[in-house]
Amino acid sequence: MKQKQTWRLFLFYWLTLSLSLMVSSCNPPDCSIKLSAAKLNPTMGERTHVVATLENCGTGLTFVWSADNGAVDPAERTSQSSVVYTAPDFAGPDTIHVEVRNSDGKVFPGQVTVTVVTATPTPTFTPTIPP
Repeated sequence: MKQKQTWRLFLFYWLTLSLSLMVSSCNPPDCSIKLSAAKLNPTMGERTHVVATLENCGTGLTFVWSADNGAVDPAERTSQSSVVYTAPDFAGPDTIHVEVRNSDGKVFPGQVTVTVVTATPTPTFTPTIPP
């Protein structure tokens, strides 16, 4: 009788451990999104690339990009993990956003802030010829 109880106890713990491992393997680590801009201080109206680096986000990814003040291209839902950002015509901070959606319908946000600066005027040289 004691051997039967030991066997049942062993089977119970084995099944509990197996189910626990199966459940934990179904929950992948959280998605990690890092946005990086080629230029963190673009001048007014300047274009620069912004790239999303992703880990553990799943498959079938789509991206929706936006900017608080500037513009992004493409602006519609896309499969591209990078965009071209155009800074606005005024100086100050601007945040570029991305929403990544995987084939399971999960949505993961990411953002990067750039500081738009005023373009430094290029000095022009005008030669003067003495009379």
